[in-house]
Amino acid sequence: MSETNRHRKPTGTQLVRRIYRRQLRNEKLILELKAEVSRLTTRAEISAAIAAHCRRLLAEKATMLKVIEANRFMSAALPRRPA
Repeated sequence: MSETNRHRKPTGTQLVRRIYRRQLRNEKLILELKAEVSRLTTRAEISAAIAAHCRRLLAEKATMLKVIEANRFMSAALPRRPA
């Protein structure tokens, strides 16, 4: 039974080329991952800033509602004393 190309061991040159292609592919994946991490970090920072802004707005709303309630109380008509 004769050996076919499918069952032959790769030559040294073929192994080096395969390793080199794999290394290039891995380096490309690493660069893509770094870029994605950078994008996600930027998104997280933006989300944190938006959340902080919303917290400030909610605190300001609560303060304004207290002021409105106090104004209503102060402007309410006082009950008159019977004469």
